[in-house]
Amino acid sequence: MTSTSRHFPGVAHRQGIAYKVAVGLGLVFLLWLSVAVSFDGIFARRDPVVALRWAPWSSQAKIVESTALATETATGTAATATGSGTTTDPVTIAKARTLAQQALERSPVQASAARAIGVAALSAQDNATAGRAFTYAARLSRRDLPTELYWIESNVTRGDIRAALHHYNIAMSVSVKSRAMLGNILIAASAEPNVANELAKLLTTQPRWLPEFYQRLMGQGENPATLSHIANVMAFDARDPGQAPFVSMALNRLVALGAYDNARALYRRSVGGADETVRNASFERSNHLQPFDWIIASEPTYSGIVETRGGWPHGNVLTVTGTEANDVARQLLLLVPGQYRLSADTANVRQERETRPLLTISCVSDNRAVISAPFAAAGAKPAAMQGTFTVPANCHAQWITIRNTPSFDPVDSDPWIDRIVVQRIGR
Repeated sequence: MTSTSRHFPGVAHRQGIAYKVAVGLGLVFLLWLSVAVSFDGIFARRDPVVALRWAPWSSQAKIVESTALATETATGTAATATGSGTTTDPVTIAKARTLAQQALERSPVQASAARAIGVAALSAQDNATAGRAFTYAARLSRRDLPTELYWIESNVTRGDIRAALHHYNIAMSVSVKSRAMLGNILIAASAEPNVANELAKLLTTQPRWLPEFYQRLMGQGENPATLSHIANVMAFDARDPGQAPFVSMALNRLVALGAYDNARALYRRSVGGADETVRNASFERSNHLQPFDWIIASEPTYSGIVETRGGWPHGNVLTVTGTEANDVARQLLLLVPGQYRLSADTANVRQERETRPLLTISCVSDNRAVISAPFAAAGAKPAAMQGTFTVPANCHAQWITIRNTPSFDPVDSDPWIDRIVVQRIGR
Protein backbone atom coordinates (compact mmCIF):
# COMPACT_ATOMS: atom_id res chain seq x y z
CA MET A 1 0.00 0.00 0.00
CA THR A 2 1.37 3.46 -0.94
CA SER A 3 1.74 6.22 1.55
CA THR A 4 -1.10 8.14 -0.08
CA SER A 5 -3.47 5.22 0.25
CA ARG A 6 -2.36 4.63 3.89
CA HIS A 7 -2.75 8.20 5.06
CA PHE A 8 -5.53 9.44 2.68
CA PRO A 9 -7.73 6.46 1.84
CA GLY A 10 -10.55 8.74 0.53
CA VAL A 11 -8.26 10.36 -1.99
CA ALA A 12 -7.08 7.01 -3.24
CA HIS A 13 -10.67 5.89 -3.67
CA ARG A 14 -11.52 8.98 -5.66
CA GLN A 15 -8.43 8.52 -7.83
CA GLY A 16 -9.50 5.00 -8.64
CA ILE A 17 -12.96 6.18 -9.62
CA ALA A 18 -11.50 8.97 -11.76
CA TYR A 19 -9.24 6.50 -13.54
CA LYS A 20 -12.13 4.19 -14.29
CA VAL A 21 -14.27 7.08 -15.51
CA ALA A 22 -11.43 8.31 -17.75
CA VAL A 23 -10.94 4.84 -19.17
CA GLY A 24 -14.66 4.51 -19.71
CA LEU A 25 -14.91 7.86 -21.44
CA GLY A 26 -11.96 6.93 -23.61
CA LEU A 27 -13.66 3.72 -24.65
CA VAL A 28 -16.89 5.58 -25.39
CA PHE A 29 -14.95 8.09 -27.50
CA LEU A 30 -13.19 5.34 -29.39
CA LEU A 31 -16.51 3.58 -29.96
CA TRP A 32 -18.11 6.79 -31.19
CA LEU A 33 -15.14 7.49 -33.42
CA SER A 34 -15.32 3.98 -34.85
CA VAL A 35 -19.04 4.33 -35.53
CA ALA A 36 -18.56 7.80 -37.01
CA VAL A 37 -15.82 6.60 -39.33
CA SER A 38 -17.99 3.67 -40.35
CA PHE A 39 -20.94 5.96 -41.06
CA ASP A 40 -18.65 8.27 -43.00
CA GLY A 41 -17.46 5.38 -45.16
CA ILE A 42 -20.88 3.82 -45.63
CA PHE A 43 -23.24 6.79 -45.85
CA ALA A 44 -21.07 9.63 -47.22
CA ARG A 45 -22.28 8.94 -50.76
CA ARG A 46 -25.49 7.06 -50.02
CA ASP A 47 -26.99 9.42 -47.41
CA PRO A 48 -24.70 12.38 -46.69
CA VAL A 49 -27.12 13.92 -44.16
CA VAL A 50 -26.88 10.84 -41.94
CA ALA A 51 -23.14 10.71 -42.42
CA LEU A 52 -22.75 14.35 -41.33
CA ARG A 53 -24.73 13.74 -38.13
CA TRP A 54 -22.21 11.14 -37.06
CA ALA A 55 -19.12 12.50 -38.80
CA PRO A 56 -19.56 16.27 -39.19
CA TRP A 57 -16.00 16.58 -40.51
CA SER A 58 -16.64 14.29 -43.50
CA SER A 59 -15.42 16.02 -46.65
CA GLN A 60 -16.98 13.39 -48.90
CA ALA A 61 -20.41 13.76 -47.30
CA LYS A 62 -20.19 17.56 -47.62
CA ILE A 63 -19.23 17.23 -51.29
CA VAL A 64 -22.16 14.94 -52.02
CA GLU A 65 -24.65 17.05 -50.07
CA SER A 66 -23.37 20.29 -51.58
CA THR A 67 -23.69 18.92 -55.10
CA ALA A 68 -27.17 17.57 -54.42
CA LEU A 69 -28.32 20.91 -53.01
CA ALA A 70 -26.79 22.89 -55.86
CA THR A 71 -28.18 20.81 -58.70
CA GLU A 72 -31.21 18.98 -57.32
CA THR A 73 -30.16 16.11 -59.59
CA ALA A 74 -28.51 12.75 -59.09
CA THR A 75 -24.75 12.99 -58.72
CA GLY A 76 -22.25 11.73 -61.26
CA THR A 77 -24.07 12.95 -64.36
CA ALA A 78 -23.36 15.64 -66.89
CA ALA A 79 -26.06 17.76 -65.27
CA THR A 80 -24.22 17.54 -61.97
CA ALA A 81 -20.92 18.42 -63.56
CA THR A 82 -22.22 21.51 -65.29
CA GLY A 83 -24.75 22.67 -62.74
CA SER A 84 -27.58 22.36 -65.19
CA GLY A 85 -30.08 21.04 -62.67
CA THR A 86 -33.14 22.93 -61.48
CA THR A 87 -32.27 26.37 -60.12
CA THR A 88 -32.61 26.40 -56.32
CA ASP A 89 -33.29 29.23 -53.90
CA PRO A 90 -30.47 31.51 -52.68
CA VAL A 91 -30.45 30.05 -49.17
CA THR A 92 -29.98 26.53 -50.47
CA ILE A 93 -27.26 27.67 -52.89
CA ALA A 94 -25.48 29.50 -50.07
CA LYS A 95 -25.58 26.33 -47.96
CA ALA A 96 -24.22 24.31 -50.90
CA ARG A 97 -21.35 26.76 -51.34
CA THR A 98 -20.54 26.69 -47.63
CA LEU A 99 -20.44 22.90 -47.53
CA ALA A 100 -18.23 22.80 -50.62
CA GLN A 101 -15.85 25.39 -49.19
CA GLN A 102 -15.61 23.49 -45.91
CA ALA A 103 -14.85 20.28 -47.80
CA LEU A 104 -12.06 21.96 -49.76
CA GLU A 105 -10.58 23.54 -46.64
CA ARG A 106 -10.41 20.12 -45.00
CA SER A 107 -9.20 18.35 -48.16
CA PRO A 108 -7.44 21.01 -50.27
CA VAL A 109 -6.01 18.46 -52.73
CA GLN A 110 -9.26 16.60 -53.35
CA ALA A 111 -10.47 17.30 -56.87
CA SER A 112 -14.08 16.49 -56.09
CA ALA A 113 -14.09 19.19 -53.38
CA ALA A 114 -12.93 21.82 -55.86
CA ARG A 115 -15.46 20.52 -58.34
CA ALA A 116 -18.25 20.88 -55.74
CA ILE A 117 -17.36 24.57 -55.41
CA GLY A 118 -17.64 24.86 -59.18
CA VAL A 119 -21.03 23.17 -59.27
CA ALA A 120 -22.37 25.39 -56.49
CA ALA A 121 -20.99 28.48 -58.23
CA LEU A 122 -22.71 27.50 -61.48
CA SER A 123 -26.01 27.17 -59.65
CA ALA A 124 -25.45 30.72 -58.37
CA GLN A 125 -24.64 31.78 -61.96
CA ASP A 126 -21.16 32.74 -60.82
CA ASN A 127 -19.37 31.52 -63.92
CA ALA A 128 -16.05 33.14 -63.09
CA THR A 129 -15.75 31.32 -59.76
CA ALA A 130 -16.96 28.11 -61.40
CA GLY A 131 -14.28 28.34 -64.07
CA ARG A 132 -11.54 28.84 -61.46
CA ALA A 133 -12.85 25.96 -59.36
CA PHE A 134 -13.03 23.53 -62.28
CA THR A 135 -9.59 24.65 -63.44
CA TYR A 136 -8.21 23.83 -60.01
CA ALA A 137 -10.06 20.49 -59.98
CA ALA A 138 -8.59 19.57 -63.37
CA ARG A 139 -5.09 20.41 -62.12
CA LEU A 140 -5.56 18.25 -59.03
CA SER A 141 -6.70 15.15 -60.92
CA ARG A 142 -7.39 13.89 -64.41
CA ARG A 143 -9.58 11.14 -62.98
CA ASP A 144 -12.57 13.24 -61.88
CA LEU A 145 -15.15 12.48 -64.55
CA PRO A 146 -17.64 15.29 -63.74
CA THR A 147 -14.82 17.82 -64.06
CA GLU A 148 -13.95 16.50 -67.51
CA LEU A 149 -17.63 16.61 -68.49
CA TYR A 150 -17.74 20.26 -67.45
CA TRP A 151 -14.77 21.09 -69.65
CA ILE A 152 -16.26 19.13 -72.57
CA GLU A 153 -19.48 21.13 -72.38
CA SER A 154 -17.68 24.40 -71.75
CA ASN A 155 -15.42 23.98 -74.79
CA VAL A 156 -18.25 22.84 -77.03
CA THR A 157 -20.22 25.93 -76.01
CA ARG A 158 -17.25 28.09 -77.02
CA GLY A 159 -16.86 26.17 -80.29
CA ASP A 160 -13.41 24.85 -79.39
CA ILE A 161 -13.76 21.33 -80.78
CA ARG A 162 -10.11 20.40 -80.33
CA ALA A 163 -10.15 21.35 -76.64
CA ALA A 164 -13.43 19.47 -76.13
CA LEU A 165 -11.96 16.35 -77.71
CA HIS A 166 -8.91 16.70 -75.45
CA HIS A 167 -11.19 16.29 -72.45
CA TYR A 168 -13.16 13.52 -74.16
CA ASN A 169 -9.85 11.70 -74.46
CA ILE A 170 -9.02 12.20 -70.78
CA ALA A 171 -12.48 11.10 -69.63
CA MET A 172 -12.63 7.99 -71.81
CA SER A 173 -9.05 7.05 -70.96
CA VAL A 174 -9.57 7.08 -67.19
CA SER A 175 -13.21 5.97 -67.01
CA VAL A 176 -14.09 2.76 -68.82
CA LYS A 177 -17.72 3.14 -67.74
CA SER A 178 -17.98 6.48 -69.52
CA ARG A 179 -16.96 5.12 -72.91
CA ALA A 180 -20.40 3.99 -74.02
CA MET A 181 -22.11 7.26 -73.10
CA LEU A 182 -19.38 9.57 -74.39
CA GLY A 183 -18.76 7.38 -77.42
CA ASN A 184 -22.39 7.65 -78.49
CA ILE A 185 -22.26 11.44 -78.12
CA LEU A 186 -19.07 11.59 -80.18
CA ILE A 187 -20.54 9.39 -82.90
CA ALA A 188 -23.56 11.66 -83.22
CA ALA A 189 -21.38 14.80 -83.22
CA SER A 190 -18.98 13.37 -85.80
CA ALA A 191 -21.60 13.86 -88.51
CA GLU A 192 -20.36 17.47 -88.56
CA PRO A 193 -17.28 17.75 -90.82
CA ASN A 194 -15.30 19.95 -88.41
CA VAL A 195 -15.83 17.46 -85.61
CA ALA A 196 -14.98 14.53 -87.90
CA ASN A 197 -11.70 16.16 -88.95
CA GLU A 198 -10.55 16.80 -85.38
CA LEU A 199 -11.76 13.39 -84.22
CA ALA A 200 -9.78 11.67 -86.97
CA LYS A 201 -6.63 13.50 -85.84
CA LEU A 202 -7.22 12.38 -82.26
CA LEU A 203 -7.80 8.76 -83.27
CA THR A 204 -4.47 8.64 -85.13
CA THR A 205 -2.76 9.10 -81.74
CA GLN A 206 -4.04 5.61 -80.84
CA PRO A 207 -5.87 6.44 -77.59
CA ARG A 208 -6.44 3.49 -75.31
CA TRP A 209 -10.18 3.54 -76.00
CA LEU A 210 -9.70 3.38 -79.80
CA PRO A 211 -10.62 -0.30 -80.44
CA GLU A 212 -13.88 -0.12 -78.50
CA PHE A 213 -14.85 3.25 -79.95
CA TYR A 214 -13.94 2.35 -83.54
CA GLN A 215 -16.09 -0.77 -83.36
CA ARG A 216 -18.97 1.29 -81.96
CA LEU A 217 -18.47 3.99 -84.62
CA MET A 218 -18.50 1.48 -87.46
CA GLY A 219 -21.55 -0.20 -85.99
CA GLN A 220 -23.64 2.91 -85.35
CA GLY A 221 -22.30 5.73 -87.51
CA GLU A 222 -24.81 7.10 -90.01
CA ASN A 223 -22.68 9.52 -92.04
CA PRO A 224 -20.79 7.72 -94.83
CA ALA A 225 -18.53 10.72 -95.47
CA THR A 226 -17.42 10.75 -91.82
CA LEU A 227 -16.85 7.00 -91.67
CA SER A 228 -14.94 6.99 -94.94
CA HIS A 229 -12.80 9.96 -93.89
CA ILE A 230 -11.89 8.45 -90.52
CA ALA A 231 -11.16 5.03 -92.03
CA ASN A 232 -8.88 6.56 -94.64
CA VAL A 233 -7.07 8.77 -92.14
CA MET A 234 -6.51 5.80 -89.83
CA ALA A 235 -5.00 3.90 -92.80
CA PHE A 236 -5.10 0.49 -91.14
CA ASP A 237 -2.83 -2.05 -92.87
CA ALA A 238 -5.05 -4.68 -94.47
CA ARG A 239 -2.06 -7.03 -94.74
CA ASP A 240 -1.77 -7.14 -90.95
CA PRO A 241 -4.20 -9.73 -89.50
CA GLY A 242 -4.53 -7.57 -86.40
CA GLN A 243 -5.55 -4.49 -88.39
CA ALA A 244 -7.58 -6.02 -91.22
CA PRO A 245 -10.74 -6.39 -89.06
CA PHE A 246 -10.84 -2.60 -88.61
CA VAL A 247 -10.86 -2.13 -92.39
CA SER A 248 -13.55 -4.79 -92.71
CA MET A 249 -15.70 -3.03 -90.06
CA ALA A 250 -15.65 0.14 -92.13
CA LEU A 251 -16.37 -1.68 -95.38
CA ASN A 252 -19.34 -3.51 -93.93
CA ARG A 253 -20.84 -0.34 -92.45
CA LEU A 254 -20.41 1.65 -95.64
CA VAL A 255 -22.05 -1.15 -97.61
CA ALA A 256 -24.91 -1.32 -95.10
CA LEU A 257 -25.45 2.42 -95.58
CA GLY A 258 -25.44 2.00 -99.37
CA ALA A 259 -22.23 4.03 -99.74
CA TYR A 260 -20.79 1.64 -102.30
CA ASP A 261 -18.41 4.10 -103.95
CA ASN A 262 -16.91 5.04 -100.59
CA ALA A 263 -16.54 1.37 -99.72
CA ARG A 264 -14.90 0.52 -103.04
CA ALA A 265 -12.46 3.44 -102.70
CA LEU A 266 -11.49 2.29 -99.18
CA TYR A 267 -10.99 -1.28 -100.39
CA ARG A 268 -8.79 -0.15 -103.29
CA ARG A 269 -6.68 1.98 -100.98
CA SER A 270 -6.33 -0.90 -98.56
CA VAL A 271 -5.23 -3.60 -101.02
CA GLY A 272 -3.74 -1.66 -103.93
CA GLY A 273 -3.36 -3.20 -107.38
CA ALA A 274 -5.77 -3.20 -110.30
CA ASP A 275 -9.51 -3.26 -109.78
CA GLU A 276 -11.10 -6.69 -110.37
CA THR A 277 -14.68 -7.50 -111.27
CA VAL A 278 -14.52 -10.66 -109.16
CA ARG A 279 -11.77 -10.43 -106.58
CA ASN A 280 -9.60 -13.44 -105.85
CA ALA A 281 -11.51 -15.30 -108.54
CA SER A 282 -9.07 -18.25 -108.39
CA PHE A 283 -8.95 -18.47 -104.57
CA GLU A 284 -5.19 -17.90 -104.43
CA ARG A 285 -5.21 -15.19 -101.73
CA SER A 286 -6.38 -14.94 -98.18
CA ASN A 287 -9.78 -13.35 -97.62
CA HIS A 288 -9.52 -10.65 -94.94
CA LEU A 289 -11.63 -7.74 -96.17
CA GLN A 290 -15.22 -8.91 -96.29
CA PRO A 291 -17.58 -8.32 -97.95
CA PHE A 292 -15.31 -7.42 -100.92
CA ASP A 293 -13.28 -10.58 -100.34
CA TRP A 294 -14.89 -14.00 -100.25
CA ILE A 295 -16.98 -14.87 -97.22
CA ILE A 296 -16.55 -18.65 -97.03
CA ALA A 297 -18.73 -20.76 -94.75
CA SER A 298 -17.28 -23.35 -92.42
CA GLU A 299 -20.24 -25.09 -90.80
CA PRO A 300 -20.76 -28.76 -89.86
CA THR A 301 -23.48 -29.23 -92.51
CA TYR A 302 -22.20 -26.93 -95.26
CA SER A 303 -18.85 -25.38 -96.02
CA GLY A 304 -16.43 -24.27 -98.68
CA ILE A 305 -12.86 -25.57 -98.66
CA VAL A 306 -10.03 -23.85 -100.50
CA GLU A 307 -7.60 -26.55 -101.60
CA THR A 308 -5.50 -27.87 -104.47
CA ARG A 309 -6.65 -30.73 -106.70
CA GLY A 310 -4.43 -33.29 -108.38
CA GLY A 311 -4.19 -32.84 -112.12
CA TRP A 312 -5.50 -29.25 -112.01
CA PRO A 313 -2.63 -26.95 -113.03
CA HIS A 314 -4.18 -23.64 -111.99
CA GLY A 315 -3.63 -23.67 -108.24
CA ASN A 316 -6.41 -23.61 -105.66
CA VAL A 317 -10.06 -24.44 -106.15
CA LEU A 318 -13.13 -24.06 -103.92
CA THR A 319 -14.65 -27.42 -102.99
CA VAL A 320 -18.34 -27.37 -102.05
CA THR A 321 -19.21 -29.81 -99.26
CA GLY A 322 -22.06 -30.58 -96.88
CA THR A 323 -25.50 -32.07 -96.61
CA GLU A 324 -27.45 -28.82 -96.19
CA ALA A 325 -28.54 -26.50 -99.00
CA ASN A 326 -26.95 -23.19 -98.13
CA ASP A 327 -24.52 -20.50 -99.30
CA VAL A 328 -20.96 -21.72 -98.93
CA ALA A 329 -19.28 -18.60 -100.35
CA ARG A 330 -20.25 -15.11 -101.39
CA GLN A 331 -18.70 -11.77 -102.30
CA LEU A 332 -19.98 -8.26 -102.95
CA LEU A 333 -19.79 -7.03 -106.56
CA LEU A 334 -20.24 -3.48 -107.82
CA LEU A 335 -21.16 -4.04 -111.45
CA VAL A 336 -22.46 -1.05 -113.38
CA PRO A 337 -25.67 -1.55 -115.38
CA GLY A 338 -25.13 -3.47 -118.61
CA GLN A 339 -24.67 -6.91 -120.13
CA TYR A 340 -22.12 -9.41 -118.84
CA ARG A 341 -20.75 -12.87 -119.54
CA LEU A 342 -20.17 -15.30 -116.65
CA SER A 343 -17.76 -18.24 -116.91
CA ALA A 344 -16.01 -20.67 -114.57
CA ASP A 345 -14.42 -24.13 -114.45
CA THR A 346 -16.18 -26.86 -112.48
CA ALA A 347 -15.54 -30.56 -111.81
CA ASN A 348 -16.95 -33.54 -109.91
CA VAL A 349 -20.48 -32.33 -110.67
CA ARG A 350 -23.38 -34.76 -111.07
CA GLN A 351 -25.48 -34.95 -114.20
CA GLU A 352 -28.76 -34.34 -112.34
CA ARG A 353 -29.36 -30.62 -112.73
CA GLU A 354 -31.31 -30.25 -109.48
CA THR A 355 -28.37 -31.57 -107.43
CA ARG A 356 -25.70 -29.34 -108.89
CA PRO A 357 -24.36 -26.38 -106.89
CA LEU A 358 -25.52 -22.97 -108.09
CA LEU A 359 -23.58 -19.84 -108.99
CA THR A 360 -25.94 -16.89 -108.51
CA ILE A 361 -25.64 -13.12 -108.91
CA SER A 362 -28.41 -11.14 -107.25
CA CYS A 363 -29.13 -7.49 -106.47
CA VAL A 364 -28.44 -6.42 -102.90
CA SER A 365 -31.39 -4.02 -102.84
CA ASP A 366 -34.16 -6.55 -103.40
CA ASN A 367 -32.38 -9.93 -103.59
CA ARG A 368 -33.62 -10.63 -107.12
CA ALA A 369 -31.33 -12.87 -109.14
CA VAL A 370 -29.98 -11.58 -112.45
CA ILE A 371 -28.49 -15.02 -113.13
CA SER A 372 -28.64 -18.37 -111.36
CA ALA A 373 -26.55 -20.94 -113.18
CA PRO A 374 -25.92 -24.54 -112.09
CA PHE A 375 -22.37 -25.86 -112.23
CA ALA A 376 -21.49 -27.54 -115.51
CA ALA A 377 -21.80 -31.32 -115.22
CA ALA A 378 -18.36 -32.92 -115.21
CA GLY A 379 -16.33 -35.79 -113.86
CA ALA A 380 -12.78 -35.47 -112.66
CA LYS A 381 -11.97 -33.55 -115.82
CA PRO A 382 -13.20 -29.94 -115.47
CA ALA A 383 -15.86 -28.49 -117.73
CA ALA A 384 -16.55 -24.86 -118.53
CA MET A 385 -19.81 -23.25 -117.40
CA GLN A 386 -21.02 -20.12 -119.16
CA GLY A 387 -23.94 -17.75 -119.13
CA THR A 388 -24.94 -14.17 -119.88
CA PHE A 389 -26.94 -11.75 -117.79
CA THR A 390 -27.99 -8.10 -117.55
CA VAL A 391 -27.56 -5.81 -114.57
CA PRO A 392 -30.51 -3.40 -114.45
CA ALA A 393 -30.17 0.33 -113.76
CA ASN A 394 -31.50 0.13 -110.19
CA CYS A 395 -29.13 -2.67 -109.14
CA HIS A 396 -26.14 -0.75 -107.76
CA ALA A 397 -24.54 -3.65 -105.86
CA GLN A 398 -24.76 -7.43 -106.20
CA TRP A 399 -23.91 -10.60 -104.32
CA ILE A 400 -22.17 -13.38 -106.20
CA THR A 401 -23.03 -16.57 -104.33
CA ILE A 402 -21.96 -20.21 -104.52
CA ARG A 403 -24.72 -22.39 -103.09
CA ASN A 404 -24.64 -26.04 -102.16
CA THR A 405 -27.57 -28.19 -103.34
CA PRO A 406 -26.76 -31.70 -102.07
CA SER A 407 -28.57 -34.78 -103.33
CA PHE A 408 -30.17 -37.46 -101.19
CA ASP A 409 -27.44 -39.80 -102.29
CA PRO A 410 -25.09 -40.17 -99.30
CA VAL A 411 -22.09 -40.49 -101.64
CA ASP A 412 -20.46 -37.06 -101.76
CA SER A 413 -18.93 -36.09 -105.09
CA ASP A 414 -17.10 -33.01 -103.67
CA PRO A 415 -17.81 -30.67 -106.60
CA TRP A 416 -15.43 -27.76 -107.02
CA ILE A 417 -15.18 -24.47 -108.91
CA ASP A 418 -12.32 -22.22 -110.00
CA ARG A 419 -11.43 -19.26 -112.25
CA ILE A 420 -14.71 -17.35 -111.99
CA VAL A 421 -14.86 -14.59 -114.57
CA VAL A 422 -17.47 -11.83 -115.00
CA GLN A 423 -16.81 -9.78 -118.14
CA ARG A 424 -18.81 -6.90 -119.51
CA ILE A 425 -19.95 -7.39 -123.10
CA GLY A 426 -22.30 -4.49 -123.69
CA ARG A 427 -22.48 -0.76 -122.93
